[in-house]
Order: sequence, then structure tokens, then C-alpha cells
Amino acid sequence: MADLYPLTAPRVDAQGGELTQISVQLAFNQLTAAVRLALNQIGSGGTFNNPTIVGGTIDGSVIGGLVPEPGSFTTLTVNGALLSGASGSAQVGFLQSGSGAVLRTVQSKEKEDISADDFGAVPDWNGSTGTDNTPAMVLALASGSKLIRLQAKDYFFASGFTIPDGVTLEGQSMVPGKVPTGTRLIFANGVATCVTLTTGSNLQTACLKKVVVTRVGTPPASSTGIFIDRAYNVVLQDVYSLNHARLYSFFAFQAGGLGAFLTTCFGSSCTENYFYFNNWPECRVVGGRMGSNTADVAGNAFIYITGTDNTGVSPGIGPNTLCFEQVQFNQGVAGPSYWVEFDSVLPAQGNQVVYLFDTCHVENITSAYIKTTSTAPYLQRFRTVNCDLNTNVPLFAVDAATQVNQCNFSTTYIAGSVTLATNSLINRLTFNGVEFGGAVSITGAAIQNNMQAIACFFDAGVTFAGVWSSLVAKGVGTCTVTATKFNTGSYIDINVSGKIANTSGNVIVGQSGVAASVTGTLSETTLASVVIPAGMLGLNGVLRITALWSATNNANTKSCVYRLGGTPICSTGITSFASYQDQRNMRNRGALNSQINFVGAASFGSGSGVAPLATAIDTSVDKTLTLTAILTNTSDTVTLEGYTVEILPG
Repeated sequence: MADLYPLTAPRVDAQGGELTQISVQLAFNQLTAAVRLALNQIGSGGTFNNPTIVGGTIDGSVIGGLVPEPGSFTTLTVNGALLSGASGSAQVGFLQSGSGAVLRTVQSKEKEDISADDFGAVPDWNGSTGTDNTPAMVLALASGSKLIRLQAKDYFFASGFTIPDGVTLEGQSMVPGKVPTGTRLIFANGVATCVTLTTGSNLQTACLKKVVVTRVGTPPASSTGIFIDRAYNVVLQDVYSLNHARLYSFFAFQAGGLGAFLTTCFGSSCTENYFYFNNWPECRVVGGRMGSNTADVAGNAFIYITGTDNTGVSPGIGPNTLCFEQVQFNQGVAGPSYWVEFDSVLPAQGNQVVYLFDTCHVENITSAYIKTTSTAPYLQRFRTVNCDLNTNVPLFAVDAATQVNQCNFSTTYIAGSVTLATNSLINRLTFNGVEFGGAVSITGAAIQNNMQAIACFFDAGVTFAGVWSSLVAKGVGTCTVTATKFNTGSYIDINVSGKIANTSGNVIVGQSGVAASVTGTLSETTLASVVIPAGMLGLNGVLRITALWSATNNANTKSCVYRLGGTPICSTGITSFASYQDQRNMRNRGALNSQINFVGAASFGSGSGVAPLATAIDTSVDKTLTLTAILTNTSDTVTLEGYTVEILPG
């Protein structure tokens, strides 16, 4: 009768095309259920011939008699192999759904994925104690498998470990909440470096995915969560590093370099620097947030950039390329001092270096966005696009010896002030479509500096000062200009809400052909006024005034007076003329507060017994030019028929 119910070897099929992973215990349960079914058909006292399980035994006894109670089997052998033993899963079949699928054993299927648990790891951290999983992790990483998996549980490690070349360590999940959950790697407090990617040889690579890397207690100084050491195309994806002095650290020599790619990575509870770049790494970060909204430590900088040469001497070559896209830098409570800090770093070769920030949000900085020290002589190719720098702190804390070279801020909101007054070069500094929430003051040193600010909004005003080879500014806001040209070939072109400065040619700052008259009073009467913009004349510029007057044609004196900031710079009397055309020139004499003026009756073609008039009018600030008339007889009339006021910058 047993032959009517043959018992074949158990087999597990994948359902609906999805992989069904089973344990050896599941296979054991399925097999024993089939045995019970056969015994029930045989009946009490029957004989089980077991045509397909050769030598099959249950608890070492011949199968027969009454069916044992469920769960009472302790051993089951198939073809001489203990089903719960090392080769038991090799006796259980697996067939994937779909045409052409090939029958395999469960053992071969299960060996597709290697877990640290397979080597003795126990995810039993309870918040204060747990099994040290370092030995198990080291064995798993050295197993030869290219993929090591971890459960979504808490694993404790008393020591750090290194992910070798070509290996991916992947957790089951990472949820970046206020308290991140998922696969958590929890290290002892004193561990200097928790996870290292590759063994420090150039052109090696490794991956870390879906894990939280943290430690117990307050981080020691210079302790590191994740360290990428001279690797090539390393990938970090869905990773959260927290509670370390340095969350993500990168190092590479110039020879060989380093390439790292981070996607949706997070960080918080950082006592020093979120990103620490040393020497020549190249790194690209897309998505994620650095900082959290919970009470946290302040830290020094979100991004810290330094350099050592190949012998470990500072300063050395800095990073090759650092790109951050759609990253939020926002420590909600107790933010870091700086966004980016450059310290002990020389520039990379030529135009290879770039620091690019695209669609990033930066908030709760406490000191300044960009800092350089005296050992960082170059701020080079720093660029923002579509960014919000949303805290009211200065954009720059740049050392006076630092050269600012080829830096560009485009379609960016800068909430804080911008003050740049270095003793060194400002070269190709550009602001395009930027809104400045704070006051802006840019001062060029006495060398060939050049910058542009185009289509900008200066909400709290802007001041351009110093010496420039090329200075161009166009936008909206209050503006003060005391900037001067470096030499005769230099160029200053400013138009900010009508504040015009242009040293490339003459600038007309006021002009009218509408007549204005005075009669019936002996008081000095203003017939026209024009504002002379601050600094626009330059050190050796000329203020030129051309005016056409008409008056009652008699012997009475009718005085025409030109005043700048209330100080007379020239005057003339009209007698026995019906009309009079006058042109006057006030010249700065190598300073913004020293002038010389002609005060004779006519400006050209005649002499005067009166010496030139020296004045000390401060043209570094706005001054109002007034054209006035004074009568000696109330029956007379003086009319200003028209005028032109020009600046010849110099």
C-alpha cells in the first residue's frame, strides 16, 4: 500500500517569480509532514517501504507503527545526511518559477548570500551590552564573498574593521529618523576608526550600503566613523554616520588619487567635522542631510579641507574635485562654526580643482560660511548654483593673505554680509543673479583685481572700494563707490539702482533743457541740482559743468554760482548780456578730497587775475552739485536754459 503513496525528496518552489528563501528547519518540517501523511495511509502496524528516501530514519528507528506526535522528531536523515546538519540543505530541492528554470538544491540557493551571522555574528546589542561581532565580521569579509549582508538589527563591535577590495557590506535597511534605525553598527567608545573602506592601496574599491555607523558615549578627539583610504570609485549608499569627531573622512595621495560617490547619506552628532578631506581625494555627494533638528553638539565645520604631501608635511596639495548636489547642511540646534574651512592646503594643479555646490541648503552656521587660515593661501574655484545660504553670518572669513581665484556664486541667496578685503589677489570673482540679504563691501588691493556682480539684489546696500583692474556691477540697491582704477587700461562699470560709475569713458550724471528762472528776490536760489556719486571721479577725475544762461540785459550784476556739497567751486557775473554759455572743470588732485578749480569770468580763452581755487571736498561720498543764481535787483530775471554735468573718471 505504501507504493501507492511514494514519498519524493522535498522540493521548494519560488512563487510568482519571487525568490523564496527557506531554512533547513523548514525543509525538515515539510519532509516530516510528508512522512506522517504516508504513515497515516499505511495505518498502525504497517510497513513503510520509503522508495525515494534511501535509508531514511526518524530518530534512528525504522519508520512504522503509530505516527509520532507533531514536533517529536529530533533527527531526520536523507541519503545518509542529517537534514539539520551541514549538508542537510543539499538534500532539499529548489526550482525557480519560469520556463527554463533549473532544479537546484536549497544549499546552493542559500549560499548566494553570505551574512556575518553565518560566521557567528549575533545582533544582540541591548543599549549597554552585546556580543563583540568584530571576529565574525572579519571572517565574513575574508570569506571570498563579494557581498556580505546584515540583518536590520543592532550589532556591537569592540574594534573597527576594514572592507577589502571588491567587497560590498550591505544592511537590510537604514531609516534616517531623529534616531536612525535599521541595520546599526555600534562601536565601542574608544575605537579610533570604525569602518575603513579598502586597505589603503590605490585603485581598490569597496561599497557600504544601508547601515548606520555609530559609537557609544562621547566621541574621542579625531575619532572617525567611516574612513575611505586611497580607494577608487568607492560607493556609499543610504548610510548614516553619527556620534564621531569626523563622520566621513577621505585621504589620497596625488599619485593615484581617490574617487568616492555618496548617495543619500546622512550625518549628525559631530564634534569636529562632518566631512574631512585630506590631500587629493575626488568626491561626489548627491542627496542627504548633514545635521538634525534634535539637541546636538556644535562641531567645527560641515566640510574641512586640508592637505599633506606624500611625506606627511603640511601644507600640501588639496582635493581634486568636491561636488555636493541636493544636500542639506542644517544642524537645527548648536550648528557648526563654518560651512567650509580650508586649512594647511595648497591649490590643486591648474584648473583641475573645483568645489561645486548645486541646489544645497545651508543653515545655522554660527561664525561664517567660508573660512581660510593663514596656511591656506588660495580659495580657488569655489562655486555655488541654486543654493540658499540661509543664516545671517558673513559669507567670508578669509585670511588677508588668501588669494580668491575664479570663485562664482550663481542664483544663490546669501543671507549674511559679504566683506572681502584681502591683501592679496581677487581674480575673477563673480556673482550672477545673487540676492544679498546683508551688507556687501568688496575692497580690491593695490594690484590687478577683477570681479563682476551682474543682475544682483543688494538688500542692505553695497560698497565697492579699493583698486581694481576690472570691476563691473549691475543690480538693485543702495550703492557707494570709492573704487579706483589700477592703471589707464583698467575698467570700472557700475550701475546699481541709478548709481553709475564708469571709467571707460565720460559719464553724464545730469542733463536738462527745461528752463528754470528766478526773479523778485535777492536770495540765492537753486535752479538745478545733480548728485555726484561717491568715488565716481576717482583720484584724478574731472567734474565738467556746461550751462546756458539768459538774463535781463542791463548793467546790474546777476551772479551764477556752482556749489558741490555746499562749497562754491566757481561763480560768474552776468552784466550787459542777454545770454551766456559757461563751462567749468573741477579736477581731483591725486586724492578724493583735494581739488583745483578755475574761478575766472570765463572758463576758456581768457585769463584771470584770480589764482585757481583749491578745495577739499570729500568725493568718496555722495555730493550734491547745485547751480544757483543771485540777483542785485528784484526786477531782473536770470534763467538757466539748460545744462550738462559730466564725469571724466580718472
